Amino acid sequence: MNEPRVTVQWTPRRFPLQPSAVVGRGPAAEALALRVLERSDDELSRLRGQVAPQLLVVLGDEDQLPWSDGVHYLGRDPRAPLLLLPTHLEPSVPADLFQQALVAARGDLATPLAVLTDPPGLVGTGIARGIHRAALESWLNSASPAEGNSP
Repeated sequence: MNEPRVTVQWTPRRFPLQPSAVVGRGPAAEALALRVLERSDDELSRLRGQVAPQLLVVLGDEDQLPWSDGVHYLGRDPRAPLLLLPTHLEPSVPADLFQQALVAARGDLATPLAVLTDPPGLVGTGIARGIHRAALESWLNSASPAEGNSP
């Protein structure tokens, strides 16, 4: 039996979430990588990352996250702790049910899931690892980095 699909709309949050991740796609991912590479090795040691082709997700404490043009910040909603949601948007469905549906649909344990809204997408960040300068430089210089690698 096919379950009915629910269209999720995104509306502005009354109170933004505290950022715990930043994501860049395409040129914004490259710019974000360059900003991350400006950090000292000590500062890099406080961040974790996840890459895919044309995508970079950096996880860390709010005060450690880099800023770059075109990136989006994600945070945790206490009602959906397995998701990294846009800090300034919330889903039109209850966050706990949204989490339950996404985790069930993914069928894997790569949580938390980074929820991207424009264009829509999911990135399992459970395999994110510490950022290593050489690995991030290699990803940045690669024409098509391998999906799912950690920098």
